[in-house]
This record gives sequence, structure tokens and C-alpha cells, in this order.
Amino acid sequence: MQSTRSLALFAAIALAPFASAQGVSTDCHQNALPYELTNFARQISVPKFDPTLGQLMSIELRVAGRARGAAHIESLDTGPTQVNTRFSVDFAVMQQNLPMIMFMVPIADFVDFLLPFDGVIDYGGTSGATATTWSWTSMLSCVAPDVPP
Repeated sequence: MQSTRSLALFAAIALAPFASAQGVSTDCHQNALPYELTNFARQISVPKFDPTLGQLMSIELRVAGRARGAAHIESLDTGPTQVNTRFSVDFAVMQQNLPMIMFMVPIADFVDFLLPFDGVIDYGGTSGATATTWSWTSMLSCVAPDVPP
């Protein structure tokens, strides 16, 4: 079986509502990372809240990620075969020198019923398959109320 996978962090947004003389406002910062091959770690920086804007009321972190991949399967068996293929990604958001904030593991399962080997390794025909290219998108939010001044 051959497999290709990639992962992207599409957006990391820090929303910081704060109170000022004009009422409640929001300070927003957004970053994005391109697709990468598996087994990578990247940092995204969000600037520290500027206290001259007012009093920080809370912090909300929204993270969206997408994983995509494909598996090419060929059965060399002399009889019918069921092939189970699973894609999964460990996706974590952490602060520097602090515990993990968010962790998710999206999973995509595929089941293919293949006939005996048809004599050609082409990941197609009656004895081969290509697992449907999959993608996953998820949005998680973490809100930290009562932020100390």
C-alpha cells in the first residue's frame, strides 16, 4: 500500500474582547500555515494584548485544521480480500512552556472488497483501489474568562 498525507493549519485566530471608554471591542489576529508533509511542528505568534486599548475581558482561540491524503491498494491474494484503511492525524495546540490547550484526532476509515489479484499492479482493476482522497475540517474554541489584569 502506498500512502500520501499532508496537513495544514488554515487559521489560528486570537480574539480578545476588551472594555474601553467606547464600550466592548475586539482585537483579532489571524495566521495561516500551508499544507505540509506529515510529522511537522510550526509556531504561530500572537502579539501580547496592548493594555492601552482598555481592560482585557477574555481570550478566545479558534483553530481550524485540514488533513488530506490518499492510499493506493493492490491485493496480491488468490482469493477475495477485505482491506481496511485508516487515516488519522494528531493535531495539538500548545503554548510555549505550558500545557496543551487543544488536542484532536480526526479519523477517516475506508473499507474495500477486492477480488483475487488480476495480474497487474495498478491500484485499480478488480484487485486494486485508491482510497478516496479525504479531507477533514474542524473548528475548536477555547475561551479563557477572567483574565488577570
